[in-house]
Amino acid sequence: MNEKEKNEEIADITVTDSHAITTRSASFVRRALVGLSSADMARVIEAGKALTSSFKDVVGVLKEKVGELFPACSTWSLLLAGEKEPDLYFRIVGGKDTHLEVGRESADALREIRIKLGQGIAGWVAQRCEAVVVPDVRVDSRFLAAVDVCPEMEVRSIVAVPLRFPESPPGLRTLCMGVIELINCVGSGGFSQTDLSVLQTLADFAAIGIKNACIFSEEQEKTRHLTLIRNISSHAISTLYPDELLAGFTEQLENELTYDHIGIAILDYTTRELHIQAEGGKRRGAVGLRLPLDTCLIGQVARTGKTAIFRSLPSSLNGPKPVLADSLTAMALPIYYADFLQGVLYVESIDRIEFSEEESLLLRTIADLIGGALHNALSFQKAMDFAITDGLTGVKTRRFFMEALASESKRSTRANRPFSLVALNIEDFAGLSGSLSWKTFNRLFLEIGHEIETICRRSDVVSHYGDGEFVLIFPETSKEEACRIAQMLHTAIKEKIWLAEDSHHPRLTASVGVAAYPDDGDNAVEVWTRMHDALALLKNSTRGGVAAAKIGVLSPL
Repeated sequence: MNEKEKNEEIADITVTDSHAITTRSASFVRRALVGLSSADMARVIEAGKALTSSFKDVVGVLKEKVGELFPACSTWSLLLAGEKEPDLYFRIVGGKDTHLEVGRESADALREIRIKLGQGIAGWVAQRCEAVVVPDVRVDSRFLAAVDVCPEMEVRSIVAVPLRFPESPPGLRTLCMGVIELINCVGSGGFSQTDLSVLQTLADFAAIGIKNACIFSEEQEKTRHLTLIRNISSHAISTLYPDELLAGFTEQLENELTYDHIGIAILDYTTRELHIQAEGGKRRGAVGLRLPLDTCLIGQVARTGKTAIFRSLPSSLNGPKPVLADSLTAMALPIYYADFLQGVLYVESIDRIEFSEEESLLLRTIADLIGGALHNALSFQKAMDFAITDGLTGVKTRRFFMEALASESKRSTRANRPFSLVALNIEDFAGLSGSLSWKTFNRLFLEIGHEIETICRRSDVVSHYGDGEFVLIFPETSKEEACRIAQMLHTAIKEKIWLAEDSHHPRLTASVGVAAYPDDGDNAVEVWTRMHDALALLKNSTRGGVAAAKIGVLSPL
């Protein structure tokens, strides 16, 4: 077997055995390998295996292999074609004279350069998908200093080869994924055909490796997206409280997506404002904001019901702005349930990014999941509120109070912490129900319930026990503090002008009894008994005022 036949056999084996090389790319590699000597072929095959087996750092491997195969080259560069536009951009400039990886501050100038097809030597190679050797750039009309010159470097010669990859389906034109340029590598003897074949084969392997890396990255991203959707769906069916639901959604999005600010705003139809109720990401500070519908990007989405994107460009100076002032890119999507707009999901970044079609679809899917889950949670909350809310007074029901008292008693006993009970009895309840119409009577007791809740703290439990008697739980509250609040309640009931919009304003008074754990009992039953004993002191004497267990009737404020 002669050397040519032997090389053909090695080339066939290399192409067949390499799991990373597609059948559509095999012809490029085989033709290039056949023309090489055994030694050169071995070097190129080793480089090819390294390039096609690296799914994450193909560019780093290429940087290493170019240095090994062309040690005399002073400088080289890798230019890649954009995903949407065919323009070339510098990915790496390396070599003995310079070593810049695009992305660092020192390579800002290169990062901004865009080379159109046909422009300069690199653009010519990309347009025709052909290699070229330019021994003297001064006499070549294709050379353009603006795009073919590296910063602060004299360029004398250029060798450029395309990164070739056949488009699908087979038979269509070859896709140029980028260009490798060797700068000042043409010596007095020229640039040999063997070196050109080695460089072109290396570029073909690099194209395969980059394509594989892109496919691998896309599959990884799809897996992440599916995992995110699964996690969000799981959270949606396992959480029935709106605040907890929204917080969980933003936490999931923060963990799986790269945006530095994520938010969910709920539309308040009464005030025509968007209330931001949950956020995630490195940049925060939007939770609690209430934004009018005419002030920002998410307001535009709420008005139109359509997805909107913000990019920080001169043309967008007068347009709707993102929620955070320093964001350069943002996307906002409506959250619907059926045809009902519930709010807006939005993501923002301090970087200029492009939203791919896959990202947009993912965010729309998530917004739909949030819409269904939020509807279920709000419906559950309404049902719960209805079940635990007294229809006459608007405060909690007797049953809710008894469950809350049992829970608070266990907690306080276990933690050895105080709690207080207060009973507030509206005097002459029977007389009021007889003298007022049922509508007026209901409005009066709704006002009473609202006034009591306004004076109490959010952590307190206010309930209507029945027949004009309200009972309250004050967690983590001493007897002294409970007496102070009880006196405030008594004064408010006595001095407030009730039914202010009516011509008849009933004057009310209340008897208030106070007892506390552990001062007045070792358990909830004993404290409950002492509270009603204190209330009985008032009913048997003054009928109006405040009395505390073991203290008696308190002096008015």
